Amino acid sequence: MRPAGANIIMLDGKHIIESRVDLKEKKILRWEPIKDAHGMVLLDDFNTVQQIINESPEFAAVLKKRGITDPKKVITTPLTVGFF
Repeated sequence: MRPAGANIIMLDGKHIIESRVDLKEKKILRWEPIKDAHGMVLLDDFNTVQQIINESPEFAAVLKKRGITDPKKVITTPLTVGFF
């Protein structure tokens, strides 16, 4: 029988940590901070960015200059460039 385990990637502030846990023994087998790495974009990031632009008078003013009067008609995607 194969041991029950899980690989986990965590975001701790700005730090990425890779770990391996033994689910049966409830033990951390590996805990490795990854230097110079960047975390993935999370689903929460999409909602947060959208909320920020919907509530931003500065963003609304820039959109208005371009003929867009309702910021809620603009959909944002917080995609990244960088280390993958």
